[in-house]
Amino acid sequence: MKKALKILVAVILIFIGISTALFFYFEKNIQPILVAEINKSLAVRVNVDDISITRLQDFPKVGVRLSNIAVDESSSFFNDKLIQANEINLYVNLLKLYQGDYVIDEILIRDGTICIADLENSNNYNIIKSSNNNTSSNISFEISRLKLVNCNFKYEYIPTKTKLNGFVSNSSIQLKYVDSSTFLNIKSDFDKLNLYVGNEGYIKNKDVSLDTKISINSNRKMITIDPSNLIIENINLLTQGKISYNESSTIDITFKNKKTDAKRLLDILPPNIKQSFDAIQLSGDLAIDGFVKGNVNNKISLGFDYLLYNADLLIKESKIGINQLHASGQFLMPNIGSIENAQFNCGFKSASKGNNQIKGVVKVTNFKKPKIKWKGKAQIDPIFIAQFSDNSNFIPSGGNINLDGTLNLVYDINQSKIEPKSFHYKGTVNLNNIQGQITNPKISVHQLNIELKTDSNRLVFNNGQINYNQTQAYLEGYISTIESIFDHQSKSKLIGHLKIDNLNINELLVENTSPKTVNKSDELSPFKFNLTTEIKNFKVNDFVAQSLKGRFISDKKSIQMSDLSMVALDGSVHGKIIMKNWGDHYLLDIQSKLEEVNIQKMFKQFDNFYQNEITDKNISGTLNGNLIAKIILNDDYEPILPKLYAKSTIEVNNGSLTGYEPLKELSSFVDIKDLENVKFKKLENSIEIFDETIFIPKMKIENNALNLEIEGTHTFDNLMSYAMEISIAELLATKANWIAKKAEKRIERNKTGGLTAYVMIEGTPDDLKIRYDRSTVKENIKEEVKNEKKKFIQTLKGENTLEDQKVNVKNYEDVWDE
Repeated sequence: MKKALKILVAVILIFIGISTALFFYFEKNIQPILVAEINKSLAVRVNVDDISITRLQDFPKVGVRLSNIAVDESSSFFNDKLIQANEINLYVNLLKLYQGDYVIDEILIRDGTICIADLENSNNYNIIKSSNNNTSSNISFEISRLKLVNCNFKYEYIPTKTKLNGFVSNSSIQLKYVDSSTFLNIKSDFDKLNLYVGNEGYIKNKDVSLDTKISINSNRKMITIDPSNLIIENINLLTQGKISYNESSTIDITFKNKKTDAKRLLDILPPNIKQSFDAIQLSGDLAIDGFVKGNVNNKISLGFDYLLYNADLLIKESKIGINQLHASGQFLMPNIGSIENAQFNCGFKSASKGNNQIKGVVKVTNFKKPKIKWKGKAQIDPIFIAQFSDNSNFIPSGGNINLDGTLNLVYDINQSKIEPKSFHYKGTVNLNNIQGQITNPKISVHQLNIELKTDSNRLVFNNGQINYNQTQAYLEGYISTIESIFDHQSKSKLIGHLKIDNLNINELLVENTSPKTVNKSDELSPFKFNLTTEIKNFKVNDFVAQSLKGRFISDKKSIQMSDLSMVALDGSVHGKIIMKNWGDHYLLDIQSKLEEVNIQKMFKQFDNFYQNEITDKNISGTLNGNLIAKIILNDDYEPILPKLYAKSTIEVNNGSLTGYEPLKELSSFVDIKDLENVKFKKLENSIEIFDETIFIPKMKIENNALNLEIEGTHTFDNLMSYAMEISIAELLATKANWIAKKAEKRIERNKTGGLTAYVMIEGTPDDLKIRYDRSTVKENIKEEVKNEKKKFIQTLKGENTLEDQKVNVKNYEDVWDE
């Protein structure tokens, strides 16, 4: 027994000695041998700083550790390294390899970079030298675990300009090769993964985990993905499908998620899709079932069905939204490289938020210039709609909007407006008890009600009513050709009947808070209209009319009130008013007939026509006549006086002129007190205003005491030039001591037996010069006035030059035909 034990101990010692000798020999010579053999087998160069093997006690398992290894890529296209790593560990069982079981227990790559690329007709990872041995054999090969720790991974597919890169914190891969098939089990965690196709990023700096089984058939050039778990930023997708890498290079992968957080899903969308949702905040439960398929070299499509429930939708800027949203629909992007042909539809089963209730279907196509179609019913709080405007001038505070119909439109994102002729709506819209505040001008809307209904290609207005401040307005009518309502060349027109009580234009004047701009729109109205109009209690500035009737018309470039009939100033006015662009300014064209108008009230309500020489305190009487006025207005709608023209044919009955300063001066000059307060039964004349001057042809004022004939001019600067013939009876002439003046040949006897004085009044109210001048008064000044008017019109037409009175306006002939 002792002998046998001694023999066993001796054998073990010999075996240990031989093994130790072999181990130290192998360890000493392993690096040059391995490096030489590797470089013989590969078509690229491999550099290794150090190679070591495991301890003897691990035998027959052998571990080889390669430090600071670099493997060149097979293509000079990149001129880069295929693999660079601080450490690569290889573990094998020598007995299994000897028995023909080609299994590598583990390969571990630590702190490295792996760069893989597929070119047009080759790749950069074909690094094994080709063999002359064409015999086939059934060989299986397996790597039980390929482990990547803290490695950068880069992949590029040149034909489609696809790039994938990220940081692999931990990856475990099982690989098995049987005949022409490769089987992979992959569990991998990527930090800050990026996926680009061209310039479009589809995954940007996302944390991604992958747990999948993949089989690759090299004969069929097909990759099959078994049901797998793909986790992107905690969004778990169940995926499966096939990828072919033959000449057609196709992909067909499906993905689904039974339940996920909607907000998280929006966060992982590609940026070019996600920007469409930037204005909203969505939370709730979401289930999706989708696909990615197509030709890798041509185009890849993305699509998914979704189910959204228990969701909340919020417009971020306005903090307005809806709750309890239940919806389903589809999203399709035929080419993930372009959003032009993307399609989206959503069926709202129910959604609510306060007064907001929405049901129906929304369909959107082409995300670059969205074509939107909505069909359904909705009850919407007006404040919800107001928030879609970046600069809303109306702040609603109550009411609701009901819709029931179909809406179609195309929205031009670049122009920020609805595309011309794309707007179509069929159905009804009801605005019920809308309340709120208009900020500029400041108007409190107490109530707005209207029913809108499409009729063929018309939008019909029924029961329109708005109450604001102290005003009540009613509208009935329709808009024709509604498909072009947002077209700059639109033929759409509002036609109907407008009735207003208590209209104060002063309340509607917009305060201009923005800087002046050089370019002025050639449109005075945003749309065309033709409205039969009735107004009770109309006010503008200080002018008040008890009633106004007419036809309110606009072709967008002009606004007019035709067939005007107005009760005001204790009388009535009939005529036509037109306002339109005139060069860089506006032209206000007035044609009117006045009947029994109170002159004193007219002067007072029109602020004495911006002068203080003849005011409502000086004049009275009843006016009949015709007035034509051409008034050029600046951008603030104020008259440009050098360009004003007016002509009136008047008849004044039972009138008086009291306390008029020139007549008071004249009264003192001729020593006749009755001139301080001139009363008359009837006065007729035709007066013109142009070149900032009032031209008064000769007219006669008669009363019991005297007859007064007067003609002359009165400028806007109060420079007067009047020629007068004053005729009085013999008795009054005696009292005024005119008999003595007659002897001085300054007075002459007239045909009626009385005396007549010829007087000139010239100067300003502060410096009036009055003289007897028989010869000057009798001169004919009509030709001088005619020439002055001709010169004025030529200047407005640009045919003459007057300093500071130039206007860039043509075709003035129509203005002065009267």
